[in-house]
Amino acid sequence: MDQTQSTKSADIYASLLAVQRAPRDQELRIINSKDSTRVAMTRNLEKLENRGWIGVPDSDPLKALAAELKARSAKTVFVDVSSESGSLIRKGERMARLIAKEDLSTREPSKISVEIEASMSLDGVKLSTLTQKLAYAGIKERKAEVSRKATDNNIKQVRAAIKLQEICQFCGEPEDLEHVLLKCKHPGQQEVWELAKNLWLKKHPSWPMLSLGSILGCGLAEFADQNGRPLLGTTRLYRIIISESLFIIWKIRNDCVINRAGAEMPKHEIHNKWLYAINLRLKFDRALTNHAKFGKQNSIKVSLVLQTWRATLMEEEKLPENWIREPRVLVGTEQQPSNPPSPPPGRRGRNR
Repeated sequence: MDQTQSTKSADIYASLLAVQRAPRDQELRIINSKDSTRVAMTRNLEKLENRGWIGVPDSDPLKALAAELKARSAKTVFVDVSSESGSLIRKGERMARLIAKEDLSTREPSKISVEIEASMSLDGVKLSTLTQKLAYAGIKERKAEVSRKATDNNIKQVRAAIKLQEICQFCGEPEDLEHVLLKCKHPGQQEVWELAKNLWLKKHPSWPMLSLGSILGCGLAEFADQNGRPLLGTTRLYRIIISESLFIIWKIRNDCVINRAGAEMPKHEIHNKWLYAINLRLKFDRALTNHAKFGKQNSIKVSLVLQTWRATLMEEEKLPENWIREPRVLVGTEQQPSNPPSPPPGRRGRNR
């Protein structure tokens, strides 16, 4: 961290500490040494929240500061240090030194909490502001994010509760997420992953071994050629296939458990649901290449869409090199009829 960023960080944490220590019903004036804190909490706050704080330095203390300010009932004013008198600034500096000295004299220096009350937390990106560049930046941040102890404990408690309280009504085994996505014998997960594998092998020579971690972390998967150059289209197709398959398995599970009281979904219906979802993503990709309709910042390059779906389409050899505007382009697997025809007994049927 450079000196400039270190000073900005100190200003943010000082503002957060001041807000945390002041009664929420008492008017508060915060004198900032840096414009960045004041601008972030006033003029730019809506913009930062809409982008989910992705790519924002010191996002944790800034989010905590914004939440604390929203929880206050009294007026809070941010003041530029240059607008205050010299005597007031010197008084503030003396008080800061006294507080620092007091903290250093104790065995455990006081810590500034950046935890946010659940009712005041606004996580995630506003959909209307989400772009491919912003989404990718968010994925990279998640990839580098350090796991927090409190979060890990919560996840462990949830997993333990699921294992203790839920039993799969189809297999009689503990019903955790890994069981639903990878192990359950009820029709759904095995059929969907087989469809996903068959489509993937049209694009890539090997099908990765699936695990709960690799499925949930599919957005972090990356593929490269023999020279280490990233295969953007291949990587993107893998993420689409895995994420859509995960969602279809979950929907099938809910449909069987809630709507059909455990009845098995026919395999042809599973096949068609999965294929419809994949083709919907293809259709959406084609639509996103239209700058005029979606706006340039929300669109996607034609070349990336072509790379993503290359080698997966029906009768691809008959399609032009740029098939984006073709009237009918589908992933290369036929839908199965809901009621497969069967010949009359004793003789060959005409539709056989």
